[in-house]
Formats: sequence, structure tokens, C-alpha cells
Amino acid sequence: MDTITRFEVGKTYSTRSACDHNCIYRMTVLARTAKTIRVSVLGDGSKTLRPYIYRDVEQVKPFGSYSMCAIIGADDTRDLRPDWERIVVREPENERMGTVADAYP
Repeated sequence: MDTITRFEVGKTYSTRSACDHNCIYRMTVLARTAKTIRVSVLGDGSKTLRPYIYRDVEQVKPFGSYSMCAIIGADDTRDLRPDWERIVVREPENERMGTVADAYP
């Protein structure tokens, strides 16, 4: 018997929209029972969802079931943020901030 990948409390799961690659749906699992999970979805508050199993992975449809709906699986823990959100900008210590005019003499 195969093991089933299940949603875990405290983890954030995400997937991309089928229509727009830049649209990312995220949900954080707040609590779970044997048959339901309570999630926090950005822009939609918290809600209770009933996961189903597909190919040994729990799946949910946080916004309902319709054509091209978002499906989030328990194996979708990748960091899907765009590159520009992951960039860490650090200011130099003890140096004055230059201007564009300083860079081009």
C-alpha cells in the first residue's frame, strides 16, 4: 500500500492559475480533522475544505469546482513567488547612498 501525502497544519501550499502564470493561489492550513482542513486563503478569509485523494496526494479546490479551477495538492509546497519578490536588497553600511548622477560622471 502506498503512503498518502496529506496536508499538514502550519504549512503553506500554492499553485499557479491555469489562465495567468503570474497569478499564484496560496493557502495556509490552520487546523485539520480526519475529513476536513481549515485553511486561510489570502483575500477570501478562512474556510473549511474537504480534501479528496488523487494519485496518493490530498487535493482541494479552495474556490469551488468549475472549469479551469485552482487545485492545490499536498505536494505543492514549492516557493512560487516571482524572482523579484525573492531578491533581498541590502544597503551598504557606513556609506552614503549615491545618486544616478554619481554613477554616470
